[in-house]
Amino acid sequence: MLTETIEGFKLSLQQEHLWSLHQNYAAQNYRVQCAILIEGNLELDLFKTALENIVARHEIFRTNFRFIPEIIFPVQTIAEQIKFLKESYDFSDCTPQQQAIEVENLFEKIKYLPVDFEQGPLFKSYLITLSAQSYILIVSTSAMLADAKTLQNLVRELSDSYSACLQQNNNSSETLQYIDFAEWQNEILTAAETEIGRDYWH
Repeated sequence: MLTETIEGFKLSLQQEHLWSLHQNYAAQNYRVQCAILIEGNLELDLFKTALENIVARHEIFRTNFRFIPEIIFPVQTIAEQIKFLKESYDFSDCTPQQQAIEVENLFEKIKYLPVDFEQGPLFKSYLITLSAQSYILIVSTSAMLADAKTLQNLVRELSDSYSACLQQNNNSSETLQYIDFAEWQNEILTAAETEIGRDYWH
């Protein structure tokens, strides 16, 4: 009998809370989403490379959640590669009023797409062309992976990554991964020196 070996990591406390909400309120789609206006002469191939570099650098954007029988919470698993730029849309032939309606409708449609926690990808982006000098990037992901601050950091890092691609500078420093934080948090909760505090709050 063949058995599957899963390399997984414990959830953080925040992820455990969100997972419980998902189970108790299955109809509620806990998602983090934003639309980013990009103006100027965008080199699409370099822009996609800039996005790929960010996803490659941050494991959380490649994270799925695998279920293990008789375990309350799933484990985090890291995919090697994902197709995160899901689709491209061209609304350049529409009037500005029509463009606004189309973008809003697409934003709402993406917000309610079903989530596959095991297969993913949970991090998705959609590029909309408004004109040769104007684009919108919609970024959508499960709240298990990101919050509003994450998306703010993503916008800043995307700008830096695109500038680096334009300058053909692909040097990037190592970054702290979310699973490292989750592991550290779980170690603290089980450490002998925190037992008194845990007993107090229980």
